[in-house]
Amino acid sequence: MFVVETSRLLPHPPTAVFAVAGDRRLSPRWRTRLADLAEPPLPADADPPRHLAWRGRGAAFALDRSLALEPSAAGTRVTYH
Repeated sequence: MFVVETSRLLPHPPTAVFAVAGDRRLSPRWRTRLADLAEPPLPADADPPRHLAWRGRGAAFALDRSLALEPSAAGTRVTYH
């Protein structure tokens, strides 16, 4: 299994980040590496505005991704798993 995790601080409140992350129409704008998937990722789990998860399938792999959103004084700490 291959695991990737990255984190970034965004200057927006968790509700705004969750609204963009949860809108499938906007996902090509911020999830740019989805071209290898056989089908677009589908929402698998959500706990607004703290957690959002997706599942997808590529030709040779399954994809499980999630976002953890933590409020901070500067906005939202987003951890992408």
